[in-house]
Amino acid sequence: MSKNAEQDDKKTLILNSAEYIFQSKDYHQATVEEIAKKAGVGKGTIYQYFSSKQDILQELYQKGKDEYIKRQENIKKRIKSNVVLRDDNENNENPNDLIKEYIDVNNELSDLIVKITNKEHETKLEIGISIADAINIRDKLERELDIYKTVLKELNSKDYRNAKNEIKMKVLVNVKEIQAEADKLSKAYSDIDVIIQSANWNTDL
Repeated sequence: MSKNAEQDDKKTLILNSAEYIFQSKDYHQATVEEIAKKAGVGKGTIYQYFSSKQDILQELYQKGKDEYIKRQENIKKRIKSNVVLRDDNENNENPNDLIKEYIDVNNELSDLIVKITNKEHETKLEIGISIADAINIRDKLERELDIYKTVLKELNSKDYRNAKNEIKMKVLVNVKEIQAEADKLSKAYSDIDVIIQSANWNTDL
């Protein structure tokens, strides 16, 4: 095994051990010593890879976030392939089910961010939540809005309304409902973004 591969394995071992410790007790109560013991390495070894416990937490967060984003991109591709199909094509996935799956993954990602974000001593906004929570909600709305925009864009790119088209196509989503949901999400995003931008004048993010 190369030196780089060995280092990657040890870093992964530390991250997996830290994840176990963080899940078994409160983050603030967990110690680097506990993480080192779980990983079977010395405390000094931890600091060869990470500058602090917070650094470990942030890497775990980024790793988890990347995995969720990959899942969402995969679902998005499947949705685009199944919004409009040839009328004789039965080998497809229901795009409405895929949209629900995408939203479920988006909710899981949002929950992960809430768990990772340190909300102590944060300024509360006029709507009663912290700036970090508001940004998380805004980002969640943006990701959810993206899937509806993707569906609408795919519908507009398909010439399924052309009567001269010899190949009959079928639309597997309710276009009005998709547009209405996109409009609702767009307004919600705009509303909370205004609140966040207003807070930026008085709060150092």
